[in-house]
Amino acid sequence: MRMKHSRGQRLNTGQARATQHRLRRPLLGALALVLVLGALPFQMATALSPQAEPFQRTWQRTDLPLAQGAVTRTWMWGPGAFTSTMEELYVEAPSGARVVQYFEKSRMEITNPAGDPNSIWYVTNGLIAKELVTGMMQMGDNDFENLGPAQVNVAGDADDPTGPTYATFNAMQTMAPFPAGSTLTETVNRNGGTANDPSYAQYGATAAEYVPETNHRVASPFWAFMNSSGLVNEGGVNVNANLFQSPYYATGFPITEAYWSTVRVGGTAKPVLMQVFERRVLTYTPSNAPEWRVEMGNVGQHYFRWRYNTDIPQDPASGGFGNHDAGVPFLYDWPLDLDGVAVMSVYNDSPYTLTATFTGVGGTFTYAIPPTPGAVVYPYANHPDMCSTSELTYWDFDLPPGTYTAQFSWSDPSSDPSWAYWTLVPNSWHDMCWSIYQHALSTSAERHALNE
Repeated sequence: MRMKHSRGQRLNTGQARATQHRLRRPLLGALALVLVLGALPFQMATALSPQAEPFQRTWQRTDLPLAQGAVTRTWMWGPGAFTSTMEELYVEAPSGARVVQYFEKSRMEITNPAGDPNSIWYVTNGLIAKELVTGMMQMGDNDFENLGPAQVNVAGDADDPTGPTYATFNAMQTMAPFPAGSTLTETVNRNGGTANDPSYAQYGATAAEYVPETNHRVASPFWAFMNSSGLVNEGGVNVNANLFQSPYYATGFPITEAYWSTVRVGGTAKPVLMQVFERRVLTYTPSNAPEWRVEMGNVGQHYFRWRYNTDIPQDPASGGFGNHDAGVPFLYDWPLDLDGVAVMSVYNDSPYTLTATFTGVGGTFTYAIPPTPGAVVYPYANHPDMCSTSELTYWDFDLPPGTYTAQFSWSDPSSDPSWAYWTLVPNSWHDMCWSIYQHALSTSAERHALNE
């Protein structure tokens, strides 16, 4: 039996019917967040520092020395996270969702928050390279959603029309390993066709460590890198130690052999040896300077675009969204039976049309919430602590459970859009209310949690 709500008719999943309702109850919400918009835009760096302490500690060990300029080598994670910490549905996680954070090179995750925080496996790399190759997005130990292998270039320029994609390697997972110690001269093209080019023998790469778990061999340049030492940060001090406390910590096991291909890098065609592992992609470019010959692929960026069907956050000056941290929706704390969906209620306490767009595994849903008659842009000095009236224009609509990019924009041209990542769980009802107020130099927006 679905619980009835007193406020009016809800929108079915995916529908965009412009239904205007009125709130028939008092608002008791508290201020949740202020978003700076308008003439003095919110300045968001394209690379954000890790925010959760375990993630920060993991990033710091290998990448802080690079950020300090103390060493030169490939980033293990990236200059910083490009999302804040967020939750993604995962069946075996204690609450049905686990905390993750996205970096250029990978995704950090904590599946078991009750585990030993001092273990190197407390924070793990997602199996995201494998998901991109197989097309199977993992939602639990044995739960998957088929999105189809990613038609995204594994290495080089994103718009290179001939470079191999993750989908290229899908059928190559079951190919036999190369003979031990053999010189690597096998090539692969975008369509998955292989050939032998003896000219690649000049680079001296061989089939090295055999991994019985996946029946593949790690290429010698990659095996040397996975076992290398260098400057790392431990306890706030830079010391020389193994880059990886386990050779497979960052990469996981190889799921293909290593193949050569000619890919476009910065507009220039270069021979590159590439190998796909469960968690990462490693590339070897002989023409690079020695410290940059082995590099981590940008799997984190690639996976984020593939999973959420949206680009990574950008600085507002380059046309991106205006804010990366719009908080979390208010979640009702009583049991609900909503046929497995999540319900989002968005209130518009402003004189401008509010457009809400949610993009995630369930698709993209966009709704334009009309302005509330009589609503104003509030002066900053006396803006309300909650939505100003019980007579607000709002929409209720259903969304399939999952993690979404939530984007909000106003028809007021002086207000920049804002965005956030929200994980919506089954049978949950979320409320939020937006209003706009004016700084001395800029227009701002507030989101308020609602309660009954």
